[in-house]
Amino acid sequence: MTTSRKALWGAALGLLGSLAGCATPARIMADVELTELCTKDAGIHVYERVALPNKYFYPEVKGSPVAGQVDLAAIERDKEPLARHFELVPGSSRFKSRSGVEMQKVSYRLVERPSGRLIAEGVNYTRKGGDFGNPFTPTIQSCRSGNEPFGSAFLAAVFSNEGL
Repeated sequence: MTTSRKALWGAALGLLGSLAGCATPARIMADVELTELCTKDAGIHVYERVALPNKYFYPEVKGSPVAGQVDLAAIERDKEPLARHFELVPGSSRFKSRSGVEMQKVSYRLVERPSGRLIAEGVNYTRKGGDFGNPFTPTIQSCRSGNEPFGSAFLAAVFSNEGL
């Protein structure tokens, strides 16, 4: 292969590499739709905060990034006593945006037993994919910022550590 042909192949591969992961018109339209959904419907609405004992929270350790946060593993281990008082109702549905990009709606409702009173509800939307030439690691966009899973953020908004 001649030097000019190698340069041409290098430029072509570089161009393809730079296009991988770029937004397509479908993704741009899906992101606009996602923003509309987030504005209209997404968020966490807490109608009554619930005080839980210390054992359901990470201990206050200096420098710990999770200090004072809800310990989901402790809640999972002790779910029987909590289930007597509360029911967590999850919901999830996948759908296509108007431009054909995969989207998901995740929701949670926390209901007090036996009264059936709604304690809190939350909704989050996510867009996955819509990128040009990137089937292996599609981009993900969500109403929420940060890395905390929506379920964790929901529980953290509802439960407070009252040191019981």
